[in-house]
Amino acid sequence: MADFHLLRPLALWLLVLLPPLYWLMKRQQQQGRQLTQLIPSHLQRAMLYNQSGDAPVARLAWPLSALLLMIVALTGPTWEKQPVPLFQLQQGRVLVLDLSASMWATDLKPNRIAHARYKAQDLLTLLDEGEIGLVAYAGDAFALAPLTSDRSTIANMLPALGPEIMPVLGSNLPKALEQAGQLLHDAGHQSGEIILITDDVLPEYLPASMEIARQQPWAIQVLAIGSAEGAPMAKPNGELIRALDGSVALAQTNYSALAKIASASGGQLIPYQANGDDLQRLLPRLSGNEQANPGQQNQSHALWQDVGGYLIVLMLPLLALALRRHALLAFAPLLLLQPQPANAGPWLTGDQQGQQLFQQQQYQQAAEAFTDPAWQGSAHYRAGNYQQALDAFNQVDGIDGLYNQGNALAQLGQLDEALKRFEQVLEQQPDHPGASGNKQLLEQLQQQQEGQSQQEGQSQQDGQSQQDGQSQQDGQSQQDGQSQ
Repeated sequence: MADFHLLRPLALWLLVLLPPLYWLMKRQQQQGRQLTQLIPSHLQRAMLYNQSGDAPVARLAWPLSALLLMIVALTGPTWEKQPVPLFQLQQGRVLVLDLSASMWATDLKPNRIAHARYKAQDLLTLLDEGEIGLVAYAGDAFALAPLTSDRSTIANMLPALGPEIMPVLGSNLPKALEQAGQLLHDAGHQSGEIILITDDVLPEYLPASMEIARQQPWAIQVLAIGSAEGAPMAKPNGELIRALDGSVALAQTNYSALAKIASASGGQLIPYQANGDDLQRLLPRLSGNEQANPGQQNQSHALWQDVGGYLIVLMLPLLALALRRHALLAFAPLLLLQPQPANAGPWLTGDQQGQQLFQQQQYQQAAEAFTDPAWQGSAHYRAGNYQQALDAFNQVDGIDGLYNQGNALAQLGQLDEALKRFEQVLEQQPDHPGASGNKQLLEQLQQQQEGQSQQEGQSQQDGQSQQDGQSQQDGQSQQDGQSQ
């Protein structure tokens, strides 16, 4: 109770109304006593309202005590805080698994696809935060799971995945990258990562894969499985896959081609290692803030909890004593209350109701219930209403407000403004746990966008030069014809 204070101390000015109310009620009581002198005593109980044996002062004490409690409730007494969540820029991830026939190669026992499934399971365990989706591909690509935080859904699919279930033979990597990018786009992510587990890219698909890697804003992290020397491919029934000339076909891993795709997107190629060192190299590339601080709760802003609403419970019995025979009328104000959602009590304040809705993941309703801008912005952010979240965070002072403004601006695609907010946070707190990581993430995204813009400008310039050259050639041909 050492931190006890009032959130709205100006409401104490309402106490000046109590003396005039007491004087009015007492004067009315005196007028009632004058009336009793004009009516015979045996008719007073039948003709006069609320004739009881209580002392005059006692009859005035109950309503005045109820009004006093109401004023105290309006002042917002509090003595403890509740944390308000701050948000990292959550990156979406899509796991892309190669299910082409080359994954039956036996250079890893029993085959490459078995080891690919093991690596995918380990990744799901290590990446315990954020959303992740699953795409499998061979001759065509299929989205097996949209972006979700439920790891068990994807983990249950992995044991059944293999080349034998794919309806179309081949290894159409561009189709898989497009499918993964569509999942990230549909989930509303401004940035994200594609984790590609594969053993090769066919030469005919390399140019298209490179083009997609350069154009999309998603970094492609490639976990390459297999060996450059190659190995035979054995189907589950033991039959070896043969080439057109009848010889046993070998599946070789083209590390250089896969490295080009990863580099074009800002990612990295990591060769498979059975001891797990490959995942240790991969994890720092995947949203380093989350991996650097596992289990850290993004909660640094605190909100004082208003307990004034609970005083209404004490006020009702006092009103009941004041009304006596019409005591049930004391509960009439409850009929005016709006219907409350499940688990949101009628005695809770707007922020308390909003917090319960927030915990139930009903973020839109929570945003409408909250009055505190920090909580309101948090609910809008979770609901995907980033502009409303930004408007609310603009009303929050301090480092927390600037940090959340930067996250909302980044989700709205206003990268320059978001970077300014993160820089302001780092100026005030250089060791802020999230601002530096988010700033680096946005700078990488800006570099990718600038690279795409330069590439498009170069393509337009080359097209113009080709047109000029063609015009000069046509003009020369026309002159030669006139000379003849």
